Amino acid sequence: MRVLVVDGANVVGSRPDGWWRDRAGAAARLHAALVDATLDATLDHDEIVLVLEGAARRGQEEGVTGRIRCVHAVGSGDDAIVEEVRERRVAGDAVDVVTADRGLRERVEAAGASVIGPAWLPYLLLAGTVLFWGTSFAATKSAYSDLSPMSVVWLRMVVASVVFLPFWRMLPRPVRRPGDRRVLALSLAFIPCTYFTFEAFAIQYTTSSQAGVIAATAPLMVALGAWLVLRERLAARTVAGIVVSIAGVAVLAFGGVTGETAPKPLLGNLLELGAMAGAAGSTITIRHLAGRYDPWFLTGLQMAVGATFFAPLALASGPIAWGEVTLASWVAVVYLGIFPSLVGFGLYNSALRLLPANRAALSLNLIPAVAVLTGWLALGESLSWVQLAACVGICAGLHAARYGV
Repeated sequence: MRVLVVDGANVVGSRPDGWWRDRAGAAARLHAALVDATLDATLDHDEIVLVLEGAARRGQEEGVTGRIRCVHAVGSGDDAIVEEVRERRVAGDAVDVVTADRGLRERVEAAGASVIGPAWLPYLLLAGTVLFWGTSFAATKSAYSDLSPMSVVWLRMVVASVVFLPFWRMLPRPVRRPGDRRVLALSLAFIPCTYFTFEAFAIQYTTSSQAGVIAATAPLMVALGAWLVLRERLAARTVAGIVVSIAGVAVLAFGGVTGETAPKPLLGNLLELGAMAGAAGSTITIRHLAGRYDPWFLTGLQMAVGATFFAPLALASGPIAWGEVTLASWVAVVYLGIFPSLVGFGLYNSALRLLPANRAALSLNLIPAVAVLTGWLALGESLSWVQLAACVGICAGLHAARYGV
């Protein structure tokens, strides 16, 4: 079971809404917000435990409302939270605690729980993801000057695995459930196997700027996947946004002009679209596991599987002329291994633990801006007016889909 324990006093105190004048009323509002969050699937934990202390206890009676159980602390609220965590961990449950209290954070982490901090934390994690993934297209293109696509993917996975290895034993072990192996295997088939195979060749055939723009379709694929697999409802505005964005991607793909950095733009853009399908599949499956598996554990596993999976593909692509690989290409490979691969995926997997999959995926809308800017600055790439118009259409569709989800 996956349990969320909410430090009522700390959460109430973090909002400047006049809680100090009416602690009971503030507690009642928090309880109502939690009920709403369970109804619209913002919170998908099996059980939410709200711990109240002092005057706040008058705002909500002890008892169960749907998936929410309200607990009144007799003495210290912190002590009641720590005791709840210990009991749940003994029972084998995965526990997340919502608090910004540093002392309580240390106590519950020592008891085996994970801590969810302030509301801005997941968005800060996603900002780092966007920066590293947005710059990865230009870095990959740069590395291709001396190395084959499969060699670049394999080397970046090896770099990521080597950097991650010393930290492997420090991570908490996952709380496994029956069927997890199938979900985990499917997730790893999506990323790294499918995603990096498609993207490696996509960037060989199209510009990093166009690939980055097409990467922004991942949120729409996540929404479609959630509708098909999880039976989540799609609002009419979301459907309209998906249609507009797909039309924009089609114009961008077919409007590609052959050039030195884009020898086969149509093929490359379609391959990038396939890579995004893999990314969407990974997002949905990782979200299913994120509550019970440490995000960095999942990231390290992705990198290790990638290093193994792409080794024979790198060998099949021909021998690497080690002595002819320039310093710039090595810098690009090391950068790709540490930041876009290890850190980028670690930050994204961490954000998936704090946000629903569709909300986390929407942050990827910013990747095109970073990709186009770095492609222009680092590689001198540009887009035609038709493709710029297509980019505007894609962004408009994403905007409509965002507010329709």
